[in-house]
Amino acid sequence: MLELGIVLGIAILFLALLFPHFQRARNVARRVQCLNNLKNIALALQNYSEAHECFPPGYVARGVTAEDPASAEQGPGWGWGAMILPHVEQGAMARAFNYSLDVPGSGTIITPYLCPDGLATTFSVTSDFAGLVTLPPANFVGVAGRGSLTLEPGRPQFPGIFYRNSSVRQDDITDGLSQTLMLGERRSVSVGPDGQPLQTSSTWIGAVTGVFRDAGYADGTRLAGPGSLVLGVVGETRPVALKLTPNGAPAGIGFSSPHAEGVNFSRADGSCSAISPQIDADVFMRLGQRSDMFAGGEP
Repeated sequence: MLELGIVLGIAILFLALLFPHFQRARNVARRVQCLNNLKNIALALQNYSEAHECFPPGYVARGVTAEDPASAEQGPGWGWGAMILPHVEQGAMARAFNYSLDVPGSGTIITPYLCPDGLATTFSVTSDFAGLVTLPPANFVGVAGRGSLTLEPGRPQFPGIFYRNSSVRQDDITDGLSQTLMLGERRSVSVGPDGQPLQTSSTWIGAVTGVFRDAGYADGTRLAGPGSLVLGVVGETRPVALKLTPNGAPAGIGFSSPHAEGVNFSRADGSCSAISPQIDADVFMRLGQRSDMFAGGEP
């Protein structure tokens, strides 16, 4: 019995020593899978761009001008993730949707739109028009540039690749495809300014009209518009100037990740890598807009 106890003790000690290495290897594998999923989506966006001569809109809204705020939107709300379904082997689902109707509730989970560490599940939002709507999750959102998803979702002052009713061509990305962020990660749950959990879930299906939710602003008084369901910004210009960095606040309009190495992003050329939360905020903002020439909005 003594010998058995000694053997068991050695085995337990051996496993305890190995566990951190197993955990580290598991974390690396999941981070790599996240990057692979992001890479496949970036490739799908490039294929869409080649087929349509532009990238898909961040999301679609009818009855609005580029200058109108999110409160003027009237649907349908379909987002960039729904537009590229045929390019991520989801053609049958795309054919089942009626894109002239408003974004429906859905519980369909598409694994390539998720980070393995994202813990994403279906979630519900409350629309001023449609009431409670259940949405499928996604851990990747489009980069809208620097601007408010509530006040100027159709014409950000410093535009990225995706915003309301956008139709950005590769030639419009004058900073260079490899120097312009296209997609980034976002956690499903973050920490609000009060230290409490904050729902920052995103979806691939679209921006549900009439959804205004807590984004985690420090003053606790402002809400983020429907575009925050499918898009993220690297800063705001209205109502006050605001700089964001990866894993920064307010979490509901930015980019975040559970990976210790940083937040995974894809660039317009399809390349993918992590960006550290310690990146200079001004550098990050320039990466998030497609052209440094924009000093006061698009011409």
